Amino acid sequence: METSNGNTRVRLPAGRGWAASLQLCLIAVLASSAALVVALRASDAAENESAAARARYVGSDQCASCHPAQHADWLSSQHKAAMQVATEATVLGDFSGSTFSAGGVTATFFKKDQKFWVRTDGADGKPADFEIGYTFGVYPLQQYLIELPGGRLQAFGIAWDARAVGEGGQRWYHLYPNDGLKAGDPLHWTGIDQNWNYQCAFCHSTDLEKNYDPATRTFKTTWSEISVGCEACHGPGSGHMTWASGNEAARAGGAASTKGLAVSFDERHGVRWAMGESGQAARSVPRSSGREIEACAACHSRRGQFASTSGGPGSLYDAFRPAGLESGLYFSDGQQRDEVYTFGSFLQSRMHGAGVTCSDCHNPHTGKLRVSGNAVCTQCHAAQRFDAVSHHRHSAGSEGAKCVSCHMPTTTYMGVDARHDHSLRIARPDRSIFLGTPNACNGCHRDKSAAWAKDAIQAWYPSPKPGFQEFADAFDLADRMAPGAQAALLDIVRSQATSPIVRASAIARASRFASPEVLKLAAFALGLDEPQVQEAAIAIVAFADDDTRRSLLVPMLRSRTRLVRMAAARALAGRPMQALQGEDLAAFKAARDEYVAAQLFNAERPESHLNLGHLYRDEGNADAARTSFEAATGLDKSFVAASISLADLERTSGGEAAAEAILRKALAENPASGATQHALGLSLIRLKRFDEALGYLAKAVESEPDDPRHGYVLGVALHDTGKRAEAVSVLKNTLLRHPYDRDVLMALASYEAEAGDLDGALEAAELLLRLEPGRQDYEQLVARLNQERQR
Repeated sequence: METSNGNTRVRLPAGRGWAASLQLCLIAVLASSAALVVALRASDAAENESAAARARYVGSDQCASCHPAQHADWLSSQHKAAMQVATEATVLGDFSGSTFSAGGVTATFFKKDQKFWVRTDGADGKPADFEIGYTFGVYPLQQYLIELPGGRLQAFGIAWDARAVGEGGQRWYHLYPNDGLKAGDPLHWTGIDQNWNYQCAFCHSTDLEKNYDPATRTFKTTWSEISVGCEACHGPGSGHMTWASGNEAARAGGAASTKGLAVSFDERHGVRWAMGESGQAARSVPRSSGREIEACAACHSRRGQFASTSGGPGSLYDAFRPAGLESGLYFSDGQQRDEVYTFGSFLQSRMHGAGVTCSDCHNPHTGKLRVSGNAVCTQCHAAQRFDAVSHHRHSAGSEGAKCVSCHMPTTTYMGVDARHDHSLRIARPDRSIFLGTPNACNGCHRDKSAAWAKDAIQAWYPSPKPGFQEFADAFDLADRMAPGAQAALLDIVRSQATSPIVRASAIARASRFASPEVLKLAAFALGLDEPQVQEAAIAIVAFADDDTRRSLLVPMLRSRTRLVRMAAARALAGRPMQALQGEDLAAFKAARDEYVAAQLFNAERPESHLNLGHLYRDEGNADAARTSFEAATGLDKSFVAASISLADLERTSGGEAAAEAILRKALAENPASGATQHALGLSLIRLKRFDEALGYLAKAVESEPDDPRHGYVLGVALHDTGKRAEAVSVLKNTLLRHPYDRDVLMALASYEAEAGDLDGALEAAELLLRLEPGRQDYEQLVARLNQERQR
């Protein structure tokens, strides 16, 4: 391995060699993808080579002479220690022979030949010794990376708690203590979901290039700097060095405005925050750019990467797809739930709406707050009004008197890492009562109820402010598919006061309600120059008729943002694009190629091959679709979506028996998969083996009761095989868990009417009409049932 310095790219070794038989069986499956990687990345490669000719990465040490204060700050930061070679100076964990046991496996940490090792179970489930190559992170935990064949680095699942002993630290602990992970599980440290090259590397090193070869399934990953250096945020520095040298051409050229860098973080230049009479400061000029926030978001967000950023930071949406405020990731009021990092929380905040940027509060070079404690808030919120007992109602100097305790409560991730919620909100215990969301009050006062907290706030503030996140009720209705959801979502999207991420998240939820009103909403949203909003709207238009898709989405093929162009091309692929001509056809082909290249950028992941398989299927290329689905299953046997899609492909080609064989193989490898049980049950229905089919459909309901589709299909199957009473019982049980599922309610109304239970049928039909007022088929059903009752 080459040594790391500012001018040399470090290349990880390709590994110690895979068995030839494993390589040969994969080459045939992945050869076509390898050719596509070469062809479809040609323009990107040319662009990157051109950028490289203009600018190259020079290393953070080159910055120190002109920027000594910033460089010194960076040396003290966690960015500097994000990834390091494992040495006595960098390893924090106890490698003196200490042990840790979990799930029947004991790991022993030890040193040998001045290197760090762990003895634990490997990919084959057998114990072996593995060398620690790198440290990953520094506080409050440190993980360790182990090299496996094929250029893979894997994140070990037992981490070192770097906190002080008094805080419960200085110990080994498992990141997945309740999962009982074994070799073969994607989350086992040797598994696909613990792969550093894909999951972690970009955000812990500078100028990271995965360099994955799908034909050999190997990585040749490189970086210019092992940790997060200056150029990770500012882009390659050679152009800036030329500019700083006094070169007149450089100072007068196009790079003058950015001083030779890829981007200028100038949103705060010349800006003042003037304190108003209310004790709140206002920005002297509106923030007109999101460059700084987007640069941070490349890592400090829940997002997927689909393109290289080797030329430095550009538009976030040209290389990343940030997640919206999705159910499961966030609570319905936007509070962090899963590990979402910061970006999505901050975008929904009042602070973001007021023009605040990350570096208004944080020193970007140390990563720490500009000033500590409440003082960081009183830069803009007058201390005499807000840092006062009359405002926070807690003893001065107490934990409850901290601004962040009430407005930025923490959630603990990775076992020990307490992270503040950057949605900067007002505590709403009333929502805890009605929506089941958490609140800061009960985060501290765990012995009290939400009603107690609500009453306390009401006593302090008889007319409390509602806070900035006023979408909570609408999102809650939508997540439950409850009455009033559609209208509430439409109001959010139409409101000009709504932040883009909230608008996008409302549109994504509205896609569950197929109606002319929702389609009109999507058409309106396409005109908003916000990538997340437009992408969410495209997902709705994708289900419209061909003419509507063409009229609305062809203009999106020329969007300034790659994310939007790709989404539009995917929605037009297949039948709709066949009517395109001239410049429209050329724009489609270019955007489609971007979509394919985006999938192949992550060719080491089964999801990418699944996406390509669906694209090729829609385009009528069954052979290419089959190759992609098989590639996905070859990468991860537990990824059953690919097996189900492959079975569907065989079925449409007239091979139901082949589909059954594929599903049985997938089920043997994933016996608890409800989705596979469900798909196999449907296959057996088509083969007219009804008793066997009902058994698998019932197992699917047991395995995945949270999927209402399983209960609905089982109910229909029971009804159609003459088991009508059982069908009604299954549907009613499904409604207990999913009371507003339209398909279940419609089936129940039909079957109960058929059985003569007109009251029960009418109850279900009237609920359908409350869910979607004005829908003609529901109105007709209610009218017909009322007529039958009167006979």
